[in-house]
Amino acid sequence: MQSSKVVILLNLALGAGVLLGYHWSARDLSRAQVAATPPDMGNSIVKGIVRGTVPEQDLVVITHEPIAGLMGAMTMGFRAEPSRLLEGLGAGDLIEFTLSKREKELLVVAVRKEATR
Repeated sequence: MQSSKVVILLNLALGAGVLLGYHWSARDLSRAQVAATPPDMGNSIVKGIVRGTVPEQDLVVITHEPIAGLMGAMTMGFRAEPSRLLEGLGAGDLIEFTLSKREKELLVVAVRKEATR
């Protein structure tokens, strides 16, 4: 019984570590992409799949399609503004979102859930 608890706790710790590492790498990638973004970039409407949210940081991790003139398809984290955009979003949701550049950051400024297939 004790060994199963240890295994469960180790798996939870490993999972948390992977999620945090993924979050930080996506955040760094986002900053690098923003640096390469043209200063006059308008809003982009993009389709994607929610992989997870971190409400405490207003963050949503999305696997998205290519964004013309900006980046290829990838999975990365974006900050949502306003934070209420994260309400009701969960892993696996198909979404269409609006991406906007504000100062030195790409932000999700609108989200619309699509019907599941």
